[in-house]
Amino acid sequence: MNEVLEHVKAHAKPHFHSEVIQKLANLPQPVISAVQGHCSTGALELALAGDLIVASESTQFSDVYARWGLTPVWGLSLRLPHRIGTARPAK
Repeated sequence: MNEVLEHVKAHAKPHFHSEVIQKLANLPQPVISAVQGHCSTGALELALAGDLIVASESTQFSDVYARWGLTPVWGLSLRLPHRIGTARPAK
């Protein structure tokens, strides 16, 4: 098993996930993201790459990068405000 992990690490490009998500977002065909249950962090970034998100009533979306002191590198910080709008301060 360690040999497999070493092989994967040796041949994996850093941040290839962002390339996959970008290619998904740029597909000419409509992409529908179907979400059920919890959709957090990386899964949320993947769902946002689609053109339409269909979610069950029980779906919960969350972004926990800040809680872990991480920076979203797959496009979440750009796609999320574009999709839902920027927050407005309470009056």
